[in-house]
Amino acid sequence: LFGESSEVINLGLNTEGGKLLKAHNGTAYLMDIDNLPHSVQMRLFNLIKDKQIVYPDGPVAVRCDTRIIASTEASPEELIEKKGFHPELLAYLSAVRIDLPSIKDRIDDIPLLAMDCLAKSGASKVQITRSALDVLKKYDWPGNTREIKNVMSTALHLQHSKGKIGVSDLPQ
Repeated sequence: LFGESSEVINLGLNTEGGKLLKAHNGTAYLMDIDNLPHSVQMRLFNLIKDKQIVYPDGPVAVRCDTRIIASTEASPEELIEKKGFHPELLAYLSAVRIDLPSIKDRIDDIPLLAMDCLAKSGASKVQITRSALDVLKKYDWPGNTREIKNVMSTALHLQHSKGKIGVSDLPQ
């Protein structure tokens, strides 16, 4: 995420640096930030606040002006209360906050999401039976869109009737 030591970067021996330095003057997307160790949270907080990466191996800092877009499965409140997330980092990351409802709260979107997954797999002509859609709508989807993608990929490979996904093709 942060790259090599400051000495290596400043000497030009490794001009790439880490992913955040590669995004200098651009945007970096950090997925599932609730899994970041506290030490990484502190470094990320300092990067956003000071617009530079400070490396632990020396006094030299490297300028890094990167916009951060982050996502998490948990609400910001849960991050702080249950996971001990750094509250100041969360304040910086929450400049613009978009709350998306989980899939279980958008049952009518499930058929569209399932068909989109099939289309992205190159199987846009494959149909899903009404009974299979009913099963998909009743499921809780704790893994959200990732889980729908995996379920549809599995169903596509297990389908008994080519061109049609039924209840028996869905994973248990």
